[in-house]
Amino acid sequence: MQAQSKPPIFTEVDDCSVIAGFFRDAGYTEEGVQQRLKFGGLTAPSKKLPLMLRYTREGTLLDKLIRLFFLGVPLSIDAVQQMSLQPSREFWEKTNLIEVRGGKVFPLVKLTACWDLLLASDLPDEVRQGAHADFVMGPANSSVLVAKMMMQGPFERILDIGTGCGVLALLASRFGKRVFATDKNERALAFTRFNALLNGINNVECLQGSLFEPVEERNFDLIISSPPYVISPSSDFLFCDSGWRGDEFSKLLLQEAGSHLRLGGYCQIICNWGHQVDQNWREGLEGWFEGTGCDAIIWGGDTQDVAQYAITWIQDTRARNQQILESEFDRWMDYFAQQKIEAISYGVIAIRRREGSNWIRMEDTPSRYSEATGDDIQRRFLLQDYINEADDSKLLGEAFCVVEDVHLKQELNPTDERMEFVEARLQRTRGLIQYCTIDANIAGLITRCNTRRSLGDILQEMASSMNIHLEQLTPMAIETIRYLVRSGFLQPASLRKQ
Repeated sequence: MQAQSKPPIFTEVDDCSVIAGFFRDAGYTEEGVQQRLKFGGLTAPSKKLPLMLRYTREGTLLDKLIRLFFLGVPLSIDAVQQMSLQPSREFWEKTNLIEVRGGKVFPLVKLTACWDLLLASDLPDEVRQGAHADFVMGPANSSVLVAKMMMQGPFERILDIGTGCGVLALLASRFGKRVFATDKNERALAFTRFNALLNGINNVECLQGSLFEPVEERNFDLIISSPPYVISPSSDFLFCDSGWRGDEFSKLLLQEAGSHLRLGGYCQIICNWGHQVDQNWREGLEGWFEGTGCDAIIWGGDTQDVAQYAITWIQDTRARNQQILESEFDRWMDYFAQQKIEAISYGVIAIRRREGSNWIRMEDTPSRYSEATGDDIQRRFLLQDYINEADDSKLLGEAFCVVEDVHLKQELNPTDERMEFVEARLQRTRGLIQYCTIDANIAGLITRCNTRRSLGDILQEMASSMNIHLEQLTPMAIETIRYLVRSGFLQPASLRKQ
């Protein structure tokens, strides 16, 4: 196991803006790094290293920064001297960003440029080489997903549980008056403090402890978390292993969140849960929310068998050689058999504290989560409330319209002289990217929907044009409207004004 490096720390706080400006002026931004490497990921795969070294062979200041802090490749002292580091090379050494050994300069951290932030974390290669349990992971795909689904506020108080390098807390600082970043790992909090200073953010408070221990009786408008959700027999790394049995940690997080939310407050997390291979991913999840005082929406269905799940995580975090891979795989599979887990699902969960009788809605994972997902999720709660409260007569008197960024696409049959369509589809283009295939009658209903005509008037017109009794058309139309509203394709005009 390698010696543990110290987290970066500013010995002269006023100089943090100098370092941030140095990277920014060199073009070390999300766009700048991606363009130079022709790669859009957060971590460079080892198999792509030769190609990325080729892309950075010109030796510009940006090339050298990318090699050091994104690819983790040491540079000669002469090459670093030519970089004219600001404030000085010695300052970068005292800040624990680099160290000099044997005539070379080695990076001590990875620096990821994303979302206009510059984020320090431990070097990713350390994981497979035998990192310590308090290894601090940089922004990952899970961080990206939570960032996309995060509601934008503004909020008075936000809590980020298991903050890691602080990426979610720092993003939340843009629309939260006060942000609390908690973590069981003190090294993670040290990285978060450093990253806050590096990015000029001063409304994030770091607190050490597990789950809600550090915040005691405080309540929040928004709780976010990319928790250590991996289901495994291990407790090797704090960033992914909770040490709890199965999916109990994620379940407990959600159950305790309800008592730390203000009325109308939200909690958003991603997590895994285990089940039998012949069991639908929805089964058993209802029990997670009993007694929380919260409504819940779950998007799930990304399911793996436990063998593939184990191999993926072992290779990503533990497999330094084939012998370790084989022994760890046997240990994981024995654990899953003991826990009676045959498949593991992955999903997004959002809950909202509300008085009254609470509801739960489960949907299949959308094809994609876009940048506007947070606003879309918040709207889904309002739409579900509306459908729950609206009886048939209210729906018939309501005017409906297609939600912004939802498009109706109709595929015509070119061999039909009447040009009737073969299929119609409602497609969301932002937020929760989803589609819904519909028939000609539903398409006709939707094209008539606008903010000026009630559903009842539209159905009367349709019944007349179809030469059928209104009573025949109404029940099916109301059921369809309910589905399209709670699925986010249509919205009532009365909510559009809110």
